[in-house]
Amino acid sequence: MPRRLPDLPDDEDMSTNRLVKLRGSLKSLELFLVITGLISVVGGGLFFLLVNELQNVALILTLMGSSFLLLAAISSFTVIRKAITGQRGRYATNALVIILVFITIVTLINIISYENFKRFDSTFTRHFTLSAQTTKILENLDEEIKATAFFIPTRADHATALQEADDLMFEFEHRSGRKFTYEFVDPETEPSKARQFNATQFPVIILESETSEKRVKIQLPPLSEQDLTSAVLIVTGERQKKIYFLSGHGEKDIADTTDSTTGYFFARRGLLADNYQVQELNLRKTGEIPDDTAVLIIAGPQKQLLTDERTELAQWLKNGGRALFLLDPSSPAGFAEMLEPWGIVMSDQTVVDLEQSVSGDPRTPLLQRSSYVHTTEITSLLDVTFFPQVAPVNVRDEYINDERKIPPWIKFYPLATSSLLSFSTKNPDSNSYGIDDIFGPHTIGLAVQALAPVDDESIAGQLSPDAPVTHIVVIGDSDFANNQYYSAYSNADFLLNSVNWLAEDYDLISVRPKLRVFRLLGFTNQEFDFVRYSSWFFIPIAVAFISIIAWWRRR
Repeated sequence: MPRRLPDLPDDEDMSTNRLVKLRGSLKSLELFLVITGLISVVGGGLFFLLVNELQNVALILTLMGSSFLLLAAISSFTVIRKAITGQRGRYATNALVIILVFITIVTLINIISYENFKRFDSTFTRHFTLSAQTTKILENLDEEIKATAFFIPTRADHATALQEADDLMFEFEHRSGRKFTYEFVDPETEPSKARQFNATQFPVIILESETSEKRVKIQLPPLSEQDLTSAVLIVTGERQKKIYFLSGHGEKDIADTTDSTTGYFFARRGLLADNYQVQELNLRKTGEIPDDTAVLIIAGPQKQLLTDERTELAQWLKNGGRALFLLDPSSPAGFAEMLEPWGIVMSDQTVVDLEQSVSGDPRTPLLQRSSYVHTTEITSLLDVTFFPQVAPVNVRDEYINDERKIPPWIKFYPLATSSLLSFSTKNPDSNSYGIDDIFGPHTIGLAVQALAPVDDESIAGQLSPDAPVTHIVVIGDSDFANNQYYSAYSNADFLLNSVNWLAEDYDLISVRPKLRVFRLLGFTNQEFDFVRYSSWFFIPIAVAFISIIAWWRRR
């Protein structure tokens, strides 16, 4: 009987056997493949990120590690499948899906925020907010400016100044669209660069422009926004507007730094921060008002103008001058007479406000937002202001009774008024209404634009858009902006906004950052112990409690 040959395995069985053998071989190398693969992937990623010269090698290493991990996964396919399809696997898969969804959402939020990048100053005093003037200058830069800052970082006295300079110049760089750039140099490690810039005293910042080849040196400390902005203007050849304070008649002193009612040092500093040049002007010495006068401020004069001074000031106003009159009820009558040709009547009475005033002092009206007349940009953003011993500022009676009598070449803009329960009086002792007093509300601030004085009818047939326009702002008080009250509420903004309007710097009118203050968080001993022990024990106990609840619900 012939013998039957054994059946030969078909191709499918042979493939299955090979796969089984391959898995068996890989099984014995599984731990080696996993460890080697992880090390290769992690090492390749680090090399790729940190060592640019080895990026090609890093890619090869990463691909090799990924291959090892794939082979390890093939060898443990059954285990992985059971782990995924089992109960724990489903929980793990759900958790993985949630994590991936969360990562996707966070990624999308980051992408959207990157495309719509916004920065916010969260400090209480808006310490990192640049003024509108500085922002405008930086955004309009048409040449590259570089600042080289020489600091010795190992010195303790340089460390604080370095951080402040870095914060400020970072804002300049950001606002300028990187037209303004900066770098820090240690003169001890790079003395040749210090010699190149002729820097011998440190710390110092040197600005230079590649276009104009100018250099400006700022010696530190301190460093203010105004210092840096002024240096930028000098380097770029921009001209700063000049603000003059009239002197010689007992006006407020812009050099007085004391906390007094006669000093205007803080007002001067505020104008400097708006990037104006600020100087005093004594007409007795100069004899004339300089041609570069952007705004002339007359703040609380105590003595009369001389005849020559009065003539010069009157002619300057007719030629399109811009003046801010801060007059008190006791100011000499000559200054009020200077305003009469422009239709302005300055009273020598004092406003008493029984409804809106500083507590206990009805002679210091307290203006709320509803008190402002928004006819100009000056008061558009103001909050509370107050005016000690303020005088009413009005227009001629015939204009009040009939606005049609106001000449077409002049416009009046009331700025703020007292309340309905107010009156003006000459009686210095009584805050009660008297028979000679005048009921309110009273205007305490007035702005004027005019092509000519109100009685100059010769201008009527010669109105031209190219004619110089006289700008005048009159406020019936000078004390609201003295050193004692300048930083209170919106007093500073009222003064500076008035100057901005007169100088036609309308984009500067804003609510400005307050002075930087050093703020401490104070604790009593009991409060400190609570913060310390709650951070040690409360947070860990809370996490453990939540974990126990989660375990109890899933058990």
